[in-house]
Amino acid sequence: MGVLGRLRGIRVPDSPGTGRPVARRGTFVAAAGAVLVVDALMLVTGPDFGALAVVAAVLLAGPVLLAWYRPMAGWAAMVVAQVLLGVMGIVLGSPLMVQPWLIHQLLAQFAVMYVVALSSPLWVTAGAFAVTMAAAGAVAALLGVDGQRLAMGMLSWVLALLVAVVLGHARRARRLSTLRVAEELGRRLLEERSRIASALRGSGEAACTEPQPSLADLGRLVESVRRAGVPVETAIGDPVPSPSPVVSLTAYRIVQEALSNVVRHAPGARTTVTVGDGTGGLTVIVENEPPAQPGTAADGSGLGLIGMRERVAALGGGFAAGATEGGGFAVRAELPRESVAAPPGGDA
Repeated sequence: MGVLGRLRGIRVPDSPGTGRPVARRGTFVAAAGAVLVVDALMLVTGPDFGALAVVAAVLLAGPVLLAWYRPMAGWAAMVVAQVLLGVMGIVLGSPLMVQPWLIHQLLAQFAVMYVVALSSPLWVTAGAFAVTMAAAGAVAALLGVDGQRLAMGMLSWVLALLVAVVLGHARRARRLSTLRVAEELGRRLLEERSRIASALRGSGEAACTEPQPSLADLGRLVESVRRAGVPVETAIGDPVPSPSPVVSLTAYRIVQEALSNVVRHAPGARTTVTVGDGTGGLTVIVENEPPAQPGTAADGSGLGLIGMRERVAALGGGFAAGATEGGGFAVRAELPRESVAAPPGGDA
């Protein structure tokens, strides 16, 4: 019962930072409508189905629409529809409906299997794929399709559904990777803020002795964000003279916070990180293009921007952040080469 409950609870996942399903409802409504109209018109003109053509079309189109709300229910409806249509075709003496490799059935099944792979763990997707193969293959065999035609049709059908599964699973993997990186970046930032607050409170706890990151560690930070699916380009120079350790740490934290915002609130947006010599010292710029999903914000809470602004102000630098003309978001900091004051909590 626990497994069945988990399967019933599977839903199309949300896109990171948007709260909206990664698969658009309108797309599936349009796809289901297209399948319904095309199949109804095709079958109603044939000699076998007659008035049952509309029923057959609904059986094909319904799972596509249902899959957006409940992926596993949509898949189950698709398998049941395959069997019912097969029986219907055999009873009416029509070979048309029981051949799943025909394009009018394949398109509907492709959409359903894509959503299942996008929404489910791999073991669930693999099981659904195997059951789909077995059900359709059995019905097709009952029709008495000759061996060569059955083998060629099944091969093309299996390959098409494998593509749907691979595409859906790849998108699921990218989403999970984005969430993991965002969680890790957020965890590190929270730990650092807690450490700073604990100096401010004068708790007497032993100071943290682990090495603090610097500009030299930006490469690893950027690479972790790239693995989350955010295309980041860098233009990181070797400032001369080299900034103090406090300034180097502050520059790293600004890039870290800004990239964390991009991962959480503008996933997939092309981003550029620029660090180099400026007119007043060290310049740090993180700019991202508009996110792939409309309606997202660079930093919904504003706390990240406040933290960056306070860091820069503590060093006597300048900070600016806001939307760009192209609809993206940019963070810019000007840091002095030498710190005029240590950041709160002595995080150096």
